[in-house]
Amino acid sequence: MRKIILASTLSALVLSTFAALPISPMQAAAAGTGERTGLTNVTREQVQARMEARCNLIESRIQLITNRYEANKQRHIDRYQKLKANVTSLVSRLEANKPGYDLGELKSDLTELDELIKKFGGEYNTLVGLLNQTKTLSCGESEGAYLAKLGEVKAQNLKVRQVILDTRNFVQSDLRPTIQQIREDLK
Repeated sequence: MRKIILASTLSALVLSTFAALPISPMQAAAAGTGERTGLTNVTREQVQARMEARCNLIESRIQLITNRYEANKQRHIDRYQKLKANVTSLVSRLEANKPGYDLGELKSDLTELDELIKKFGGEYNTLVGLLNQTKTLSCGESEGAYLAKLGEVKAQNLKVRQVILDTRNFVQSDLRPTIQQIREDLK
């Protein structure tokens, strides 16, 4: 009698365990054949929607960055051109008022400043061109090419920043002391 009760309890326990499983017979059959269930398709659609939203965010951010870089380029060029015009004006005034004064160092500094301005313009145009090229690539579809292009943009941005830093250092360490020396000599 104990064996019958134990066997019936054990069979009831096994049946209740299988009845409590969250898998329906349809899902179990689909899992056995390798078919996809509705649950995975919904997840796939959600992932796709997230990818599209992320790509839209990235593309709008690249557009914002491109617009900002184009505006900042003109600001930098204007600042450098104003500095160049001021130094050129100083050279002209000194040549007119002090004909025998040696302006060789100031003229060479002016030439180097002009070269740095041209280098900045070229590097900056390359940067904006690369940013515009990323707009032509599709974010979700050409993932490898898109990431590679973004890497190129970052590298070019570092070059542009280095040229800006070089120009600033040149003005502070070479051009400004030369102008101050000329002022001291003329007092």
